[in-house]
Order: sequence, then C-alpha cells, then structure tokens
Amino acid sequence: MTAHPDHPFINPHLLAMFVWQGFMEARQSNEKDSDLYGGQIGAAVELSDCVAELHQALNQRLADVVMPDFPGVMDYEVSEPFGAWCRENFHCNPKDRRAEAKRLVDRFFNQGQAKR
Repeated sequence: MTAHPDHPFINPHLLAMFVWQGFMEARQSNEKDSDLYGGQIGAAVELSDCVAELHQALNQRLADVVMPDFPGVMDYEVSEPFGAWCRENFHCNPKDRRAEAKRLVDRFFNQGQAKR
C-alpha cells in the first residue's frame, strides 16, 4: 500500500496511525489490553485490513481529482471514526468494511455541498 501517485498527501502510514487511535479510543472502560482480539499485536494485524479498505476508498474517490480542496481535517473526521467503527464491528465481512469506509469518505468530501 503506497501513496497514490497523484495524491502523495494520502499517506497510508498516517491513515494507519489515526485508525489505530480511533480503535483504541473506542475501548470500553472495563476492557484490558489483553482482551484486544489476541492482544494489541493481534488487533493491529487484523486492523491492517481496515486501513487497506480506507486507503482504497480514498484513492477511488480521488481518482479523477488533481488536487482536492479538503473541507476539514480528514484524519480526525474519517480515519479515527473508521477505527472506532472497526473495533465495534471487528469481525464484520470485508464488504461491510468497504461500505463504511466509502460512507465516511463520501460524507467528508460532500461537506458543504447543497443537499438535493
């Protein structure tokens, strides 16, 4: 997973960091790190699929855009909430992950546009 050649500002490593942050913040107060789906390492390995889905959704959305005008702070508004969603839906199928990634990306890039 590398940055899109036309969109080097989409850094997959930064996405991963913010997805992990959202994942960790969604932890229940009574949960211990050892309860994390095989520990933090196991959770991070599983979460890599979520990062790949979000990265793909971003690249698809930006495929025809030369330099988008970001309407907000994407990692706070997309990546972290996606990480929290992934934790709450940890064993979901890839289709559901792709749909949620697309929904969050579309919501972010449609901010400020008039509703039809």
